[in-house]
Amino acid sequence: MAYTSLLISSFPPFGDFALSLPSDTFTAELPEIIGNRIGLDVEEHDLSLSLAQGPLALDEEPISTLE
Repeated sequence: MAYTSLLISSFPPFGDFALSLPSDTFTAELPEIIGNRIGLDVEEHDLSLSLAQGPLALDEEPISTLE
């Protein structure tokens, strides 16, 4: 199984961290995965994710397609 590593930069108090996930993980799954990692309930908080080029679409695209 192939893996994709993501460097997550966030605001304090969470800081920056890296995730290694299966490459076929959908971008739509990222808020829940990141929320679990930092201990944030995604049902109660609005997480927005972006790439250097702009907002990240949360859909059925695998994370292996991210640039």
